[in-house]
Amino acid sequence: PRTIGSRYGRQPLFVSRRECACQLFPTASPAVAVACLHRWIAGDATLQRALVKTGYRPRTKYLSRSTVAVLRRFI
Repeated sequence: PRTIGSRYGRQPLFVSRRECACQLFPTASPAVAVACLHRWIAGDATLQRALVKTGYRPRTKYLSRSTVAVLRRFI
């Protein structure tokens, strides 16, 4: 994924859906974590509206930093 910042301490512009899910559900396996993330998003209309504002689409493989920030805020 693309990154921004200096040569040292670069921050990714995008994070894989799997990586994000594993951070949000650390005790689950990667496949289970992605499924939990999907169910969580699908079951919360308020979260869905907030994610759409960040440009989220359900089948994307990479999430923007703003999308990840919204997910973390809703935890």
